[in-house]
Amino acid sequence: MPENARAKLSTALLDRSDRKVHKVVLQFFGVLCATLLAWALGVAAWGGETQLLPLMVAVNLALLGGLVAALRALTQARRALTEVQQAAMAEAKTAPDPLEPLFSKAFELSPLSMSLSRASDSVFLALNAASERMQGFRPDELLGRSALDLGTWQDAAERAAYVQKVRDHRGSGPLEMERQLRSKDGSLLTCRVWATLVEVNGESCLLCASLDITQQKQRETSLLDLAQGLASPVGEPFMRSAARFLAKALNADLMMVAELRADAQLATLALWKGNAQVANTSFDANCAPLANMLASTDLVWLDSPEGQCAAGALGIDLENDDVFQACAGLALRDAAGTPIGLLCAWWRTANGTSTTGEQSSLFRIVASRCTAELIRMQRDREIFQLKESLEHRVQARTEQLRATNAELESFAYSVSHDMQSPLRSIQGFLFLLERRLKPRLSDEENRLVSRINANVLRMHELINDLLALARVSRGNLVRETVDLAQIAEQLAADLQLASPQRCVHVSIAPDLYARCDAKLAHTVVENLLGNAWKYTRKASSAAIELGVLPAEPDKATTFFVRDNGAGFNMAYAGSLFKPFHRLHHEDEYEGSGIGLATVHRILERHGGNIWAEAVQDQGACFFFTFDDRQGASEEPA
Repeated sequence: MPENARAKLSTALLDRSDRKVHKVVLQFFGVLCATLLAWALGVAAWGGETQLLPLMVAVNLALLGGLVAALRALTQARRALTEVQQAAMAEAKTAPDPLEPLFSKAFELSPLSMSLSRASDSVFLALNAASERMQGFRPDELLGRSALDLGTWQDAAERAAYVQKVRDHRGSGPLEMERQLRSKDGSLLTCRVWATLVEVNGESCLLCASLDITQQKQRETSLLDLAQGLASPVGEPFMRSAARFLAKALNADLMMVAELRADAQLATLALWKGNAQVANTSFDANCAPLANMLASTDLVWLDSPEGQCAAGALGIDLENDDVFQACAGLALRDAAGTPIGLLCAWWRTANGTSTTGEQSSLFRIVASRCTAELIRMQRDREIFQLKESLEHRVQARTEQLRATNAELESFAYSVSHDMQSPLRSIQGFLFLLERRLKPRLSDEENRLVSRINANVLRMHELINDLLALARVSRGNLVRETVDLAQIAEQLAADLQLASPQRCVHVSIAPDLYARCDAKLAHTVVENLLGNAWKYTRKASSAAIELGVLPAEPDKATTFFVRDNGAGFNMAYAGSLFKPFHRLHHEDEYEGSGIGLATVHRILERHGGNIWAEAVQDQGACFFFTFDDRQGASEEPA
């Protein structure tokens, strides 16, 4: 039994005996008091009779003698117990602790590196077997030596500060911290250390337990490097970052990420040697050992002599024609399993392939990420090539369409111009015929002649409109800042002069500026205001408005012409801007159906647009834009 436990037991026995003595004394005094009380009561009851007094005194003296004898016996018992306690304490100091072998076994068998050293001078007193496995020192090599001799501490002051920190932390349990310890071969180990102060033979000692976490820290560093390496920009910068990271993790002398081309050539996307990047190159994929790696679906490790090859044999231009004794590689494959690239590492020394399972997993993780990035790069390349092809095709089709449109416009202009002569001849001969034969013509014949003349005039109008449409498609655009409000005010005044009997409320917003060709802009406003004037003929309170919508970021300025006239059915809005397409009969409203087509063509040349919204018999609104961002340098059609 431990010394402290025995002392506590003896003290408990003494306390227990003292309590018994006190109990007996109290019981005796209780009996004595009861006797005296009974005697007093008896004397009072018998009227002062004293014949029983000697008997009572004798009884009390007997009881008092018994009490004295009991006290003497108890005093002797206490003295005997004190002697037993002193003997037990002396025996406890000399007897071995039965728990000591258990603590010794726990110290020796602990998987943690355990050491016991004096707090005063850091001399080792005891070490377990795990300390040899961690640092390489046998216990007999360290016993009796100071930790300062091993370089564990920079100086005595540093260790004294550490001991003081352990002492200050004693009330909160062992002090835990990370420290670097030096192993027998001189390398530094990152360890987690727990320390506390204990008393050994009356001397303060430092009990330490250490756990080697070097590999854990290396894994954490590798994972951090992996996250940083694989979080780089896409494309070749990513490939270079991945190659640099993997070369560092595997301690490889050369790392390569290459793409397998259709001509059986491996074109490097990243080539990393040591701590430097090497210029990309290409070489034959059929050379050994690369062909074996491309043929395998798993990670291939080759040691000397299978992995032996020279940089020159690979077609890689490196200094001193480096010779590699070992290599490892994994083919990068697409979804169909076809090899599209290779991730490969080389070492100058043999046994470079004696890697851990973690390194193999790391190789596969990087290869998987490189595969995904290479597939993305190839798809981006295909999309870019397709885009270029489409752009060339669109450009060719645009040129063909432009040439065709130019031919059609030239043809329309020529036809329209050439048709003027026959019409003028018809009109002239009709005029002569009418003048000579008018007295002899009947009413019906005069009506027919009038109809012929009206159709000739109608034909003239159509030809003039076609010529106008052809003209807006030809010539250069001269862009300048044009005030559409000023143009509209002049046109509205002309319309009012032409129809003085009409009362139309025309509202024109001020400062309607646009970057456009002034002549063509005049044609646009003239056609839109003319249509609004025409189609409000039957309205009781005709109203026309020219304005602009609120500006929007990155959008062209949108102008509008609104009226409360005849409107139209929106189901036919798609035909509104086609030549000769009319939504109202000629008997209702005159016109050739060319005006809106002309407006559409002018705005189209400016890179703008026109669209309309309407309700039958309630009016229409035409929106249009001159887009300054497009068509500014358009060549003549």
